[in-house]
Amino acid sequence: MDAVGPRLRGGFGGARGIRVFWGFRVSWGAVGVLGWGFWPDGQNDGGWLGGLMPEAPELTIVREVLERRVAGAEVESARVIRPTVLRTLSEIDVAADIEGRTFTDISRYGKSVTLSLSGEMALVIFPMLTGRLRLSAPKDRVTKTVCITLSLSNGVELRYADDRQMGMLYYAPTDRLTEIPRLEETGPDVLDEPLSLDDFAGRLRRFTGEIKGILTRGALVAGIGNAYSDEIV
Repeated sequence: MDAVGPRLRGGFGGARGIRVFWGFRVSWGAVGVLGWGFWPDGQNDGGWLGGLMPEAPELTIVREVLERRVAGAEVESARVIRPTVLRTLSEIDVAADIEGRTFTDISRYGKSVTLSLSGEMALVIFPMLTGRLRLSAPKDRVTKTVCITLSLSNGVELRYADDRQMGMLYYAPTDRLTEIPRLEETGPDVLDEPLSLDDFAGRLRRFTGEIKGILTRGALVAGIGNAYSDEIV
């Protein structure tokens, strides 16, 4: 996958640069130290999530890229190569069921991205530490880390790669998304309207343990991982 056009990257201070929480650094060339980037040239958008676990600001950029390149496209064919990353709430042949459905909406909540599909189904992606999303041309080589490929009607292939298979993809009806374990006990999103000090203190009282662990688990607020919690504490 060629790198064409300006790349948006981020990180916290020092060697990591300036992360997307405050803004973007635009540069040219190959991938940076965080291991992910996007090329908004209209034809060769590509992206991967790696290095540090993506958090709310990074996944907001992922959502924007997918919204531009995937929303409105129909899934013409699907291939599940490594089923260990795939989860369902009932017995279903995901590859067969997802074919013919159209991506209708792309959203983000906490450290997950939800791709809504026609027919009231959705694909919820938790990339975790090693999951990566790639927008590829059909002729691009399918690497050994690719777990799932979706061939779309706009000529793009959406691929999920995960060399350690730590991430999870849930395929479920939209009216049952609250049953997904990582979503059922999740607090307000960190990029939503700020909590008042009283609301934050009230929510915090029911938790015990180190503050970093409380921030990253997602029940207090959703979307904070190791990198941002380090800056907070």
